[in-house]
Amino acid sequence: MGPTESVLVAMEFTIARRTHKCWHKEDHLVKSGMPRLTVRNGNKAHHYCPKCATVLLAQSAEHLEQLLTGANRLKDV
Repeated sequence: MGPTESVLVAMEFTIARRTHKCWHKEDHLVKSGMPRLTVRNGNKAHHYCPKCATVLLAQSAEHLEQLLTGANRLKDV
């Protein structure tokens, strides 16, 4: 069996080099110099404004918590 890998996609906070639209809500602008959440999936990268990033990360944390609870129940079977 190989080494344990993360099931999470690569993500990090980066600084925008140019102004562009948020991937989640096009009316949200990520201005040059602003922090943004960069999510990489394969060769694609999507950028989220701080407001959408906060919501996305909170929803993802909740989902991971539910998965962990389910995994712990299975472990006890």
